[in-house]
Amino acid sequence: MDARGLAQFLDSKADLDQIWTQFDADGSGTIDHDEFRELLYTCIAMFNAYQTDSGDGTSSVPTREELMPTVMNLCEELLPKLDADNDGEIDRDEFEHVGEYIMKQFNILQNASGDLSGGGLGLASAAQQIYQEAKMVELHDHKTKKGAIDFFGTQILHYDSGRLVNLGVFDTLTGTVLLSYGLWMKMGCLSIIFTIGAVVTEYGMKPEKIDRDSLQNMLSGLEALLAFFAGLYVQQVLDRWWCIRSEGIGGVCNAVTDLSLTIAGLTHGMTNKERNLRSIIVRYGLLAHALIYARAQDKTTERGTPAEEEAWAEFRERGLVTKDEMKILRPLKRQSEAVWGWIISYLHKSIVEDKILPEDRLEHFTEICREGRAASSLVSLHLECQLPLPYVHLIALVINLYQVVLALAMGIICAASFDQEDDQRLILSVIVFVLYCVIYQGILETADKMVNPLGEDDIDFPQLFIHLNMQDECKAIFETSTRRPWDPDSF
Repeated sequence: MDARGLAQFLDSKADLDQIWTQFDADGSGTIDHDEFRELLYTCIAMFNAYQTDSGDGTSSVPTREELMPTVMNLCEELLPKLDADNDGEIDRDEFEHVGEYIMKQFNILQNASGDLSGGGLGLASAAQQIYQEAKMVELHDHKTKKGAIDFFGTQILHYDSGRLVNLGVFDTLTGTVLLSYGLWMKMGCLSIIFTIGAVVTEYGMKPEKIDRDSLQNMLSGLEALLAFFAGLYVQQVLDRWWCIRSEGIGGVCNAVTDLSLTIAGLTHGMTNKERNLRSIIVRYGLLAHALIYARAQDKTTERGTPAEEEAWAEFRERGLVTKDEMKILRPLKRQSEAVWGWIISYLHKSIVEDKILPEDRLEHFTEICREGRAASSLVSLHLECQLPLPYVHLIALVINLYQVVLALAMGIICAASFDQEDDQRLILSVIVFVLYCVIYQGILETADKMVNPLGEDDIDFPQLFIHLNMQDECKAIFETSTRRPWDPDSF
């Protein structure tokens, strides 16, 4: 169906007669069920287009088949209200009310500052939901492949561990510490120290009298001490990283999906209140998850900064928060944890006031919300309470001193080996210098990135991927609760 006429009507460039002529396709003087559904489909398509920046009607719209369940629901909801004489068709006089309804819904959509699902099923709320889902689908375009590594946005999503345990490790550079600018800058500085040691030995000392074995034994003692400290440090960082991943972020995701599962089993999404309950709970859960990352990246810690403004603008654009909700949350210190207060309050309202959930489930819902709040708080606790400064400083100091001593000692040994024509030891000394310095610097840099895995480094948690998977899991749970194989009428 050509949507240009409807687009002109929405822009006040065409009158209702043109729309009537367009959708009364058979010229019968009435709009029947099929023509009314076509009108609703075209309205949703145009409303979706006007939500884009261009508003030119050229944005992608879900297929007719994908929209048909929504169109059918809208038809059943709206036709009885707009068909004054209840004959199942819309005549020209009744179409005046249809035009007024379309313009009213269009204005509601244009002026919307948040979620419209609370107002019941209508053109505006349906178009908003479809548009937000389409935007989420487009986010899957963030998945890219660099070499043998799958990325989602800037974060590593998947890699083939089988390649790494074999010879494939040697041609895997993307996403590894070997591409770190800091590492090679450090190696440049250590190489200068190595050269100074070699030059001083060659021209300021007597290379033939250098006791290379004593230097080597000294380094061996330092290596044993360093291996112990570095191994312990890496283990503590890994334990902390895994705790944030499994008990923190994993706990939040589990709480949101557990709430969705319980609600899906108790409601079947057939009424406006049930649909609104599902939408609100999932949206608040996704918001709690997103706020954890925003805080970890220092985007919401200081009110009024450009980073904070941009973060909340992004939340609104993604449909996670409304304008009124922003006013409440922004002054708070623990925003992610506070959202769980909204979730349990809304569930209490659904039980006590709306009567759409049984009263005996409140304790169960409270326990799930408590677990979600505890998971959010656990992440904040780990990020705010770092490993003790003296301990981390000692580890970094020992590794850096070892690298400097190693560079200087290996420079001396190389110069002495060259003077004594010991080519084998000269080559081995260079290899040991490069290998050990790269390994220990790589350990330091990797551990530093893992201290806060909620940032934007390539090895950090893929926030958007986790967000989409949680959203898709909740959607799948709700979908199966309304389409039950043992109930043929449900699908």
